Amino acid sequence: MSNPSLGLEILKTGEFSDFTIECQGTQFRVHRNVICRGSPVLYKMCAGSFKEASEQKATYNEVIPSVMGRVILFLYTKTYDASNVPEIFRSLCSDPPELEFRQIENEGPTEEEGELEASERMAEDEPTIVADPQEGSDTAPKAISSNAPQDSESDDQVSEEDKQDKIEKIAKCLKVNAMVYKYADYLGIKELAELASDRFLEDAKEVHLLDNFADPLVTLYEQVPPSDQGLRLRITTFMTENYEEVCKKPMTDRVMDYYTDGYWKVCVKLMDRQKELHKTALDNELVRLIDTLDLNQMRCKHKSKVVFRLPTSEESIAEQKRWVFDFTCRLCQMRYPS
Repeated sequence: MSNPSLGLEILKTGEFSDFTIECQGTQFRVHRNVICRGSPVLYKMCAGSFKEASEQKATYNEVIPSVMGRVILFLYTKTYDASNVPEIFRSLCSDPPELEFRQIENEGPTEEEGELEASERMAEDEPTIVADPQEGSDTAPKAISSNAPQDSESDDQVSEEDKQDKIEKIAKCLKVNAMVYKYADYLGIKELAELASDRFLEDAKEVHLLDNFADPLVTLYEQVPPSDQGLRLRITTFMTENYEEVCKKPMTDRVMDYYTDGYWKVCVKLMDRQKELHKTALDNELVRLIDTLDLNQMRCKHKSKVVFRLPTSEESIAEQKRWVFDFTCRLCQMRYPS
């Protein structure tokens, strides 16, 4: 709706609601005039000769109620909160354990275990989040994590715990946004799908180099189909662009390899090969430039220094395809172009 406050008030009161969306036994009373404007799928369902139209009810047993609550809230207010269930629906549902943060251990393919163990030993000093056995749940998070002593309540410890708490919250938001994207895409709510996709990518840029990122990444790849050209393609592209750092995180690396059907390994090998080619080309260029410098020295007879710089964005495409070097004489400041 164009007025978020009015939309929220209408949803709160439920006055004149004429349709029900049921998810796993949880019923949401909504207004067809609102939901059909935002979702072409719901519009066809309500306007056609489907059973849902006659019964004035749609049932989605596979949909998580708390996530559907966020989708419905967006249809009325054009926004949602990934970190919390909408207040008006908290008496109806809560976020299930699968949306909470969990530490992945030895999940996915287990190739080259020796190399993996070596990589994990290198990362032993990095903070991690582990499940708290006192909570009685495998998914209950514990905001602890470091090999540093935990005996004193120092400022550093408090800061570290705050940091881990933030990581947990971001990990949960990533998983919620992935699910919101899935349902929004299914219901044809393009604006919501774009918002959830943008939020997921924004958070991913902040935490993709942490070991904890493997958990929400699994949720994304499990829930969003391989054919998706939206969020799944965007995050795969983003991870590819940062492959060098990602490969240093064993669990994230294995998740990418497992869910991309061989694309990840091929891409990493091609990127590494490209780096080698660039290095070889640079070595050859340096040899040529040194020879050129020796010839140019005859013009002023002084020793020279070499200043290396990359092409600027203002230079032509042809100039950007090669390295640019400037030779400057230390004594007379005579400049020798490469």
